[in-house]
Amino acid sequence: MLTISTNSVEEGLDFACSLISNCIIVTGETNPEKANEILFSLASFNQFRYVGELLLALHKLVDLGKFCEKFNNEIQYWKQLHWVALELNLTSDEFKEVGIPTKFT
Repeated sequence: MLTISTNSVEEGLDFACSLISNCIIVTGETNPEKANEILFSLASFNQFRYVGELLLALHKLVDLGKFCEKFNNEIQYWKQLHWVALELNLTSDEFKEVGIPTKFT
């Protein structure tokens, strides 16, 4: 069973960011041409997260997840973001717009 953080949306976003941190490092090192975009998305996530723009922070984590092709805790990552999206009470259109994969395998 994969554990996700369900205490708060903020904690869920932070936990997801920690789940993908190693992948961000590896992707930046192995694809230097993507490093600038990755850095921009990570900095944007931090900015949005800590000014309370949680939906925008979620968008940035989705972007980061899409930079990484496959990573060890990918299923856990997407499940965490799915939980965050549900907690934000997104409409079905907003959920599609965010772009979280519907299948985690």
